[in-house]
Amino acid sequence: MASTSQLITINKGAPTLAITSADVMIVDGSLTVSLSTTAVGVKFSYSIGNGDTGSAAVNSAGVVRAIQAGTVLLRVTSIANTNYYASAMVTQTITISKTTPTLTITSANTLNVGSALTASISTSATYGRGGDLVFAVSAGSGSATVNPNTGLLRGISGGTITLTATLMGDLDYNPATASRLITIVSGMSTQTLSIISANTMHVDGTLAASVTSTATNGGPIIYSIVSASGIAAVNSNTGFITAIQVGVVTLVASTIGNASYAPASTTQVITIGKGTPTLAVTSANTMVMNTSLMATVHTTATFGRGGLIAYSIAAGSGSATVNPSTGLITAIGAGTVTLIVISAGDVNYNAASVSQLITITTVLFATKGDFSKDVFAGDGSGVDQRIFASKALSPNGDGLNDTFIIQHIENYPNNEVVIANKNGEAVFKAQGYNNDRIVFAGVSTNGAELLDGIYYYTIVFYDQGKMNRLVGYFKLRR
Repeated sequence: MASTSQLITINKGAPTLAITSADVMIVDGSLTVSLSTTAVGVKFSYSIGNGDTGSAAVNSAGVVRAIQAGTVLLRVTSIANTNYYASAMVTQTITISKTTPTLTITSANTLNVGSALTASISTSATYGRGGDLVFAVSAGSGSATVNPNTGLLRGISGGTITLTATLMGDLDYNPATASRLITIVSGMSTQTLSIISANTMHVDGTLAASVTSTATNGGPIIYSIVSASGIAAVNSNTGFITAIQVGVVTLVASTIGNASYAPASTTQVITIGKGTPTLAVTSANTMVMNTSLMATVHTTATFGRGGLIAYSIAAGSGSATVNPSTGLITAIGAGTVTLIVISAGDVNYNAASVSQLITITTVLFATKGDFSKDVFAGDGSGVDQRIFASKALSPNGDGLNDTFIIQHIENYPNNEVVIANKNGEAVFKAQGYNNDRIVFAGVSTNGAELLDGIYYYTIVFYDQGKMNRLVGYFKLRR
């Protein structure tokens, strides 16, 4: 009988990648990017090109949000892993078209003869866009006048009139119009509204508007926001305000009145200051020497704002480098380093920072000088007082010593265990040994049942950021 063998080396693959999702959108619309790739289990990096005629944002999940009409360039790259190289960048030009915003008149629908009311509207057009807002009145059985630019409505004679608001449109939005029938009444008691809640906020902050009235029960209060240099949103029924952009806005509180009280309205200028976002590093805090890791940072800053994010490394007992723009970390020396992430801030956000301690491990069979403590089991040095290894292993299924138990190893999850035969050949190797899912039961790493005899173990673990090694031996007998 004769046999031969051949060592086959399997290299990383170079995946193909294509964008298969739609290439048209409308302003304020969203689209989830779909891809076709030959790679399995890879992640992707998304970005939107600068300098295009349109504007859009894309998040890490590949959801594109159209912001401004025109064209943008979507860029997608697959991220390299142990099986695949990063793909070549693929791009797709996305055309963003105008959309038609919704428009609603939210101010009161009743007005006393001789009284005035400032019309207020809400619109789905974002960032103060949509064009000029123009008001007009169509006479019915009653009559009123309106300022076409400010929406100041004044009752002239009793009856009904129709108030029309028109958003004229701009580069991103088509024109839109809304109408409301308003009753001009007389003879009701007057009431005065006052806004008593705070008049300052910060970006992403919230505030519940509070309004008092001279009437005991003068009708429900309706809230609206008139944007100026700032932007905010308000729940028309509850008055719950969310600040979106630095500047000033005007809060309008109106009541439609009832059978006893005439409608009333009041305003308050609210100043919105910068917010301070919260940063969080969500990528791994452990690395192996000579490997790389892409730092992942989440921020509470909305709409892709908050300024550029910069990365740096503060050396500790270990060493590493980081690309200041991309966050690609390369581990160089074993020990600990500190990753520092700073968002620069912008017109809406203050600068913010966060740090993460990263532990860099080395290969198991490092020189003795790589370890803060390197002892033999049973030498009384103290390491073996924290973890204890079995002296015997009998994997025969009788429930006694069937697996190699390392007492208290669960307290040091950042560990590596190697078991070698009497010739010094490693027959088992595992990281994160836990006596349960990851455990030695007399079977080699490649699945072969091991012979009875003496075996030697090496346990490397971290304790308070310091690397320790415990070595010893045990007897395997089935």
